[in-house]
Amino acid sequence: MTLIKKIMNINIFFSVTLLGISIKQNPSPNFLLRYDEDSHQQISPTLLVLHYTAESLERVKEIFSMADVPAPVSAHYTIDSNGSIHQHVSENLAARHAGVASWQNLEGSDPLQKKLNLHSLGIEHVNLGFKVDASQPEGIVVKGSDKEWYPFDQRQIEASIILCKDILARNKQIKPHNILGHSDIAPRRKHDPGPLFPWKKFAEHGIGVWPDVSKIQPMPCIDNCLDEACKNSWFIKHAHMWGYRTPDLQVSTEDIVRAFQMHFRPENIDGKIDDETIALLKALISEHILKGGICPCQKH
Repeated sequence: MTLIKKIMNINIFFSVTLLGISIKQNPSPNFLLRYDEDSHQQISPTLLVLHYTAESLERVKEIFSMADVPAPVSAHYTIDSNGSIHQHVSENLAARHAGVASWQNLEGSDPLQKKLNLHSLGIEHVNLGFKVDASQPEGIVVKGSDKEWYPFDQRQIEASIILCKDILARNKQIKPHNILGHSDIAPRRKHDPGPLFPWKKFAEHGIGVWPDVSKIQPMPCIDNCLDEACKNSWFIKHAHMWGYRTPDLQVSTEDIVRAFQMHFRPENIDGKIDDETIALLKALISEHILKGGICPCQKH
């Protein structure tokens, strides 16, 4: 028996049907054990990361089967445009989908890119993302972007909602604010699932969160900001409080703002810290982070 076949023996799952949708098995050899080598404990996933493939389903299957490559990749599931669901890695194992990434100080930049993978589940959606050459069909232009983006098939979205709800029902430790796009955990490097992914609709189904500006509470840390430098500093500090990485030589402030906008203001992803973008982050902080009306930044 080859090493790959021996490894595949622990990546075993059974056919499941979710509300009439049969989950097809396409096992990948590219996975990690969910085990913390420091604490010697099993890890339960606390993040759910949604992607688009930028490839066809058949090409995804081919890529996920490649083990003897410098950077093997996989995801737990792929949802085709017609709504069919394909499982590649058992949920009790870690798929290799995050790459170099960061969220809430969980880093995935070690040599094996493990940390984010160990703590997350990954779902791919078959979608080309955006137009990259003239031979491709026209996409949808989004304000603030020079790309033409491709929309998602409604059958795919409905299947994704069903799958996500099932995953969350079985993984209560995955909180709504930790349901993310690949671009959230890897700004600049990744754009998926892009500005046409219906995050608001998912939130309406209990998958993730959506900012409600009617729930904004007084926050002196931003309410007293009168100049752009103060507002910019507040946004970066509180976006990091939400989970995003901080700017550095590889990832700019604009990259982080654009990632936030692709998730929470997809109609304009210009990467600028304007009043609306600040209000959306303020709404998220107000509803999900403030304790007794006090922002954590005011406790220091």
